[in-house]
Amino acid sequence: MSEPPRLRVIQGGRSPGRRVAGVRVCAAPLECPPFPVDAVVYQEDTFGVLAAPGDDSPVPDHPVRVFHAAAELEPSAPGTIFVVEEQPVRIHAVVCDLDAGEPCRLEWISAAFARALCVTGDRGHAALGAELLGAAYGHLPVEVAGAVLLGELERSAPACLERLWLIVPGGIDATRVFP
Repeated sequence: MSEPPRLRVIQGGRSPGRRVAGVRVCAAPLECPPFPVDAVVYQEDTFGVLAAPGDDSPVPDHPVRVFHAAAELEPSAPGTIFVVEEQPVRIHAVVCDLDAGEPCRLEWISAAFARALCVTGDRGHAALGAELLGAAYGHLPVEVAGAVLLGELERSAPACLERLWLIVPGGIDATRVFP
């Protein structure tokens, strides 16, 4: 009797995806980008504590000055965004309020992603990356976070947007994003 074939999964290849509002949408982890992007949407909290990758540089000020500045800091409103001019452009979506009983709400995610899509359209970006807003820090299932982003994309996709990469948290099967 012959041995059964020894098969193994090879990483790479096409990312799971679909078309939504004329936009090719792929889901993949940060380590395996399916295409280069013009901008990336990162999830953020009202005080900027969660800070997206790259924001961890040491503060050159004296610790007492940093403490006083932090005490006077006003929180950003949930559902808003702020843009950091880098390459690629970083769009921080304020979708978590760590002081609230419910740290993340679907309406905040939807509002922030709608604003990020407006920025994308205003700048003429063809390719956008977006973390699954609310999945990592808001404790939403990736299926729910993905559905909110895809629903907002369906409602307000800018004409210039051709590709959207949904950045799946590490260790999560990317196929779970699409029902």
